[in-house]
Amino acid sequence: MMRELKKLLITIERLIRYNEKAMKRMKNEYDFIADVGDMLRFITALRQTDRYIEMIYMNGACYQLHLLLKKYTDCEPLINAERNHVVTKFKDKLFDITGEVIGEYIPMTNKDIKIASEWSFHKTKMIQIGECQVCEEPIMA
Repeated sequence: MMRELKKLLITIERLIRYNEKAMKRMKNEYDFIADVGDMLRFITALRQTDRYIEMIYMNGACYQLHLLLKKYTDCEPLINAERNHVVTKFKDKLFDITGEVIGEYIPMTNKDIKIASEWSFHKTKMIQIGECQVCEEPIMA
């Protein structure tokens, strides 16, 4: 009986340690971007994944970038006075795909969020994917 009780206690202790580690991992996933340096490293790494990334996030997908960042840290979207560009406020600094930005931005209203949610690079912009081998005209997609 004592031996079984001892085994049960050991099992419970292991489960507690496992749960503590799991909770720590979950917290770390949300706090993946914990400070300004982390934010800049994440944005730089994202921007460097493809030569079109900056163009995409600066031409219709800026709010989508904010939603991506929001998955990894506590931040809020702000919009410029012209209501055509969204940045992310994090630790009292502003960010978009170019890195830290300076400017006048205001909190987004529900109407702003609804409108920005509809913005899309692929619906309004084109990317040159090559040139015609015969006439050298750009091939757009």
